[in-house]
Amino acid sequence: MNLIIIQIRNGSTRLPFKSSLSICGQPVLFHLIRRLEKIKINNSKIIVATSNSFYDDPIESLCKANNIDCFRGDLLNVFSRFKYLVEQFKPNYVVRITGDCPLIYSPLIKELLNVIIDNHNIDYISNTINRTSPKGFDVEIFNSNILLNKFDPSEKDKEHVTAFMYESNSYKTFYYQTKEDFSNIRVTLDTYLDYLLIEKVLNKWVSYQSKNDVFDLIDASTLNKLISTNNDIRKLHEEAINYSQKSFI
Repeated sequence: MNLIIIQIRNGSTRLPFKSSLSICGQPVLFHLIRRLEKIKINNSKIIVATSNSFYDDPIESLCKANNIDCFRGDLLNVFSRFKYLVEQFKPNYVVRITGDCPLIYSPLIKELLNVIIDNHNIDYISNTINRTSPKGFDVEIFNSNILLNKFDPSEKDKEHVTAFMYESNSYKTFYYQTKEDFSNIRVTLDTYLDYLLIEKVLNKWVSYQSKNDVFDLIDASTLNKLISTNNDIRKLHEEAINYSQKSFI
């Protein structure tokens, strides 16, 4: 089996309680989970991994009320949360998704899984390094044995989980790239401007559809058209990018 782990928390200083923010009438966490569910990946399980901080009580409550699997672990040791879940479920591969990707384009998961499954020598694959996908479409997949055999995580490992996989020469990595480069697009959720942008993009997207599905998948090409052909969205997108570059320095 494969384990899709959504790493999420509410303690962000830039945008507190963002998992519960409403976008088009639905909480951010729902947008992420429902989009993941849009693409059926055989023998895969989705689980939310959050912390045991009281800030994250709403995440657990939201999951319980909607029959979503949720695990809570150490606030500062994210690595330990992943390793515990790997030990419990014993998946072949782990798919790591972060909670700041409410517009995740789930077909990418299937594409990356096919690559790593068909090439057994690959230990780690992602679309986040040598990026061509929009920021907010982030997917990482790795062989679960990497975590099982990692007994000495550094402080960086505990926070970032996967950095040691692609920063060392110990593992075979593959950096997935699309034919078209959409790395200039930002739909990740880190700031309030990001939130306003995603809300505006989704409202515009829903208005284009007849089925009125706020969880419908939006591919990178469509996102690019939505942003570039609507002046108000384009300006907000530019502001969100500029602000993120200033605020994260």
